[in-house]
Amino acid sequence: MDAAAELQRATSEVRAKHRLKVELGANLHLAVVAEGEFGPDDDRRYDVLGSGVNHLFLMGGGAGIRISEPVYRQLPNERRKGWRKNRPPATYTFSPLH
Repeated sequence: MDAAAELQRATSEVRAKHRLKVELGANLHLAVVAEGEFGPDDDRRYDVLGSGVNHLFLMGGGAGIRISEPVYRQLPNERRKGWRKNRPPATYTFSPLH
């Protein structure tokens, strides 16, 4: 999560410096997935599979950092300030003004 926040901050600096219309969007989720090359021998492709991948997709897109319920629950209490819960699925977006 800290890496996503740092990327968002750096993106903001680049946007201001070069007058670009660039926004960062990131979804963070904790899940077990399977990754590797899948398919027949003559058409193998790298992919990541599992319900965690589907959950990331359902969290939405666009600018901002979104974290899932499992990520939120891993945060120490002092780091939970500023996150707003959205549904469905349970997703938290950061709003530093809260």
